[in-house]
Amino acid sequence: SPRSQPSNEGRYRRGSSGRNNTRSNLSNLPLEQGKIHTLLDKFGFIHCANRPTDLFFHYSEVVGCHSDDLHCGDDVQFYV
Repeated sequence: SPRSQPSNEGRYRRGSSGRNNTRSNLSNLPLEQGKIHTLLDKFGFIHCANRPTDLFFHYSEVVGCHSDDLHCGDDVQFYV
């Protein structure tokens, strides 16, 4: 899926170690960074370090931790 940007979705990982993604050719995509800005029922938004707008993510796309471990202000890395 979060993260080119037709639907502003991607896969995310909390922390600084990066993550694995099932999409092909991720090695060609830059690993981006940001902070969780908003958390709602099953989704949230990331304030991206190098993008002018926040990025939507769904909890099903989170890799490397459980969605209950996510908090506003957490640093995350992701591919778009």
